[in-house]
Amino acid sequence: MRKLRNNELYGLVMEALGGRRFNILCSDGKTRIVKAKGDRSMPFLREDYIVIIEPWIVQSNIRANIKYVFNKYDRNKLSHIFKGA
Repeated sequence: MRKLRNNELYGLVMEALGGRRFNILCSDGKTRIVKAKGDRSMPFLREDYIVIIEPWIVQSNIRANIKYVFNKYDRNKLSHIFKGA
């Protein structure tokens, strides 16, 4: 299972916005508009998927990029992070 690296956060996919953009609830409590860049496998994302995101340097409180998508086995292990969501 992949661990967090510098400046990365866990995120919970809340809503697909279209154009490879998603509303994501982050582990720091903020909701960000996140972009799935370049990887064609990312459009399969659905609500309640857990991802790793990296906030942008500019607008870091509202924007980020998806770095990693957890598989279903890892999602079960990480579900405790977002119990109240």
